[in-house]
Amino acid sequence: MILRKWLLPALCVAVGAVAFTAGFLVRPERQISQRPLQESASKEALSTLLNAQFDDHDGKPHSFSRWKGKILVINFWATWCAPCREEMPYFSRISEKFAGKGVQFVGISTDTSETVRLFAQQHGVSYPLLIGGPQIVALSMDLGNRQSGLPFTLILDRNGEPLLARTGRLPETELDNLLKSATTP
Repeated sequence: MILRKWLLPALCVAVGAVAFTAGFLVRPERQISQRPLQESASKEALSTLLNAQFDDHDGKPHSFSRWKGKILVINFWATWCAPCREEMPYFSRISEKFAGKGVQFVGISTDTSETVRLFAQQHGVSYPLLIGGPQIVALSMDLGNRQSGLPFTLILDRNGEPLLARTGRLPETELDNLLKSATTP
């Protein structure tokens, strides 16, 4: 009786987790919508994000207001997400390349601070990695991540308006070209 009481719910959770993870891994790389980007991310969600404060993996708070006036590349990710891990080395390179041109990369993870701390130590990411926890998925959906997949990258111009919203791995060349265009006067 006790075994049945706990085994079936545990099995359901495990199967759900596998299906949820598989959905992230098989998503095609594509822009989230054919609608204009301004319609993809709700104004309320953008305001929530830009007024939010998240801790990094060492518990230090970071407010998005500190990056006001910069082009923001905001990447929602998780340590267990293979496409997320594939992006991070070239995100670091491009972050360093465009740092002097007013571009700020920020990673927001669904993981715990300890998991992100270990990941950061092993991979040497050059931009802030913040902890959003599992609830950050709901915010990413309001920002245009209609499939609730990872990675999800949102690029905002200097005025906080969306330039790109992408569920799935963002190719390095596309990101580099977009930022070149956005930083050219």
